[in-house]
Amino acid sequence: MIGPTAAPGRRRGLEGVQTPLVGRAPELAHLEDLSRGALAGAVVGSPAQGALVARYARARGFLNMAGGAEGPDWRIAVGGNVLVRRIAFEGVGGFVEGIRSAGDVDLCWRIQAAGWRLVRRPRAVVAHRHREDLTSFLGMVARYGAGASWLNGRYPGSAPRWPLSAYQLARSGLDAARHTATGNRDEASFRLVDALGLVAHNVGYRSSNGVARETAS
Repeated sequence: MIGPTAAPGRRRGLEGVQTPLVGRAPELAHLEDLSRGALAGAVVGSPAQGALVARYARARGFLNMAGGAEGPDWRIAVGGNVLVRRIAFEGVGGFVEGIRSAGDVDLCWRIQAAGWRLVRRPRAVVAHRHREDLTSFLGMVARYGAGASWLNGRYPGSAPRWPLSAYQLARSGLDAARHTATGNRDEASFRLVDALGLVAHNVGYRSSNGVARETAS
């Protein structure tokens, strides 16, 4: 795992690391093939969490990067469970400085563009504790939106804005009502959070991905 989950924390966590492999992911074997620049494990929601928001994030596969963020010619890894060959990491300049989100995706793409392979290790699993309160969760989604917008600027077409329209919001509301009527309260709540997440992502997409500068007191 490359340091804390926040992008600035990752960079601080790497300071002083001198090993040939960058990361703290003992479940990820070794980089036996010299063409392999990184090994990517899986990150799943902790089944021990019972809060609604955590269950929502687990059900929707948050941090499961094997979905739409990948393509036929590239793979990505979550910064919380990846092992990177030092020569590959340093060769592409490491993480981009001064951003809040999407640094792990950008790093993976640059490593592969440099000719290294990123290999998935799905059995190397890390259980992640999701946020449990709605406000901080939506703040995280907004940050993801800012990161997606930044990625889309660097790699046009790679991370489009989540579609938001009156139709999408109305459909979420109607789905929630239908699930409530059939007694599926979890999915009813999830559809409402879907709608809030769409709004949060769009707000974030229009926001800066830069790290706020600390002001002198």
